[in-house]
Amino acid sequence: MLRDRSFPVADADKIAREVQSPGHRAFQRIVERFGASILASDGWIDRRALGRLIFDDAVARTDLNRIVHPAIAQRSAATFMQWKQAGHRLGFYDAALLFETGSFAQFPLVVVVAAPTDLQLQRIASRDPDLSETEAMARIQAQMPLEEKVAKADIVIHNDADLACLEKRVEMALVQIHDRLSLSYEGTRHG
Repeated sequence: MLRDRSFPVADADKIAREVQSPGHRAFQRIVERFGASILASDGWIDRRALGRLIFDDAVARTDLNRIVHPAIAQRSAATFMQWKQAGHRLGFYDAALLFETGSFAQFPLVVVVAAPTDLQLQRIASRDPDLSETEAMARIQAQMPLEEKVAKADIVIHNDADLACLEKRVEMALVQIHDRLSLSYEGTRHG
């Protein structure tokens, strides 16, 4: 919805996939730490195999984060600089672990999109039907509890209804964001 309104959005998960691709230093370090058993037949990291290792093991998850998060931060910073050079006054960083990594501190505002756990599980199941409910719950539980994120957020968008309702809530949040940052906003939808 933000992209539909012509705002640039950087997705930390997509950036993580990029920095974990063959040929990148993070890829090499991940394979060194977790072994070749996490590689798919095409030579790329099998995210599901890696997920099975890290979501049940806090030490393994910490090790992976120590490898991946600095690479994600570096790539993200380069993206933000490109936005600035292109004249964008506002962009968004979609990152589930923003509070956990401490990177929230570099942003003037933090928006949390909140949904109840049962709805999160339904959405994960529809996105990745091969993931078991236990695996999906492990991914949710690997993050800071939602209540804590909501308490730390500057703005919260509740995503617990239909898309039309979410559209309205996103629009209201954009008005709040622009007000707080003293930016003008026409509220016109593009795309």
